Amino acid sequence: MKEKLGSSFIQVHRGYIVNIKQIAVLEPWFNRTYLIVLKNGSKISVSRSYVKAIKKALGL
Repeated sequence: MKEKLGSSFIQVHRGYIVNIKQIAVLEPWFNRTYLIVLKNGSKISVSRSYVKAIKKALGL
């Protein structure tokens, strides 16, 4: 599915794929995980295995 959506989408958890253009904030969370806050106010957890990829995609 991720390949069909294009490069502006990234997997952040086993069950979540997020449009990086809609990310408002990346907050540190519990136990080396992060929480994504989207522009619409939704919150999505980033699993530890995807933290490095999301930071790279956001240029952090």
